[in-house]
Amino acid sequence: MILWYVSSPLFVVVAIFVVLRHLRREFATMSWSDYRLLKSLPVTPVEALKPGLVKLVGNAKAEQGVMSYYDRQPCILLRRGVTTVSGYSTVGRTTVTHTYSTHEWTAVPFQLDDGTGFLWVDPRLPGTRVDYETGNSDENSDVQEQFIRLGDRVTVIGEIEMLPNADTYRTGARTRDASNYARFRGPVFVSWRSDEDFLPKVLPPWPALALGAVGLAGIAAATIDGQIAMVGLVSLVSMVMGAIATAHVSRFA
Repeated sequence: MILWYVSSPLFVVVAIFVVLRHLRREFATMSWSDYRLLKSLPVTPVEALKPGLVKLVGNAKAEQGVMSYYDRQPCILLRRGVTTVSGYSTVGRTTVTHTYSTHEWTAVPFQLDDGTGFLWVDPRLPGTRVDYETGNSDENSDVQEQFIRLGDRVTVIGEIEMLPNADTYRTGARTRDASNYARFRGPVFVSWRSDEDFLPKVLPPWPALALGAVGLAGIAAATIDGQIAMVGLVSLVSMVMGAIATAHVSRFA
């Protein structure tokens, strides 16, 4: 029983770490507010555009795109990070590597075509938010890429405004180009996710939730049993000893 009490804080800490890591990975290129918009807004066909906030889903088309480094695929949006080693230094018995990172960002205006019509989207506007797909680059590589490819099925969310004489143009002209009578007002949110199966998973892995529940139950039981002070003291000593051991080992790494 005492072992359960003492181990409970560790269980809770590990569970919190796993949950935070899970959420960080799932929401690496998307905010919580954008996730809610992506999940809750209904899809509006391009031919049925209306003023206000809309979600459009269709294929991204453009005359040309910027080429990705690894997959050699043309992209309408590309973010590339390059880490370069600038030198080394020695601190005691440890060799320290000095690096610096550079970031490139390229965006290409594109047509979003959903089959009922198409609308021009300009992701170069300041304030545009992008939910990228992460490339299949080597984790140990000095080049990391995130992108949305040309031809991908994408989602665009933004405020639509109708141009003057929009109603007259829509009823009198037979065209699929909705840019003649509507446009996005201001920056938009562009996501590579067009299917709910690819939405971020909010619920963390069940082992982490179970471990956290066991830890909280142990802390509660220790409190009821009058052992919470002992649990706190042992946990504090364990943290200090772990930090000292980690620092000692790193000196000889």
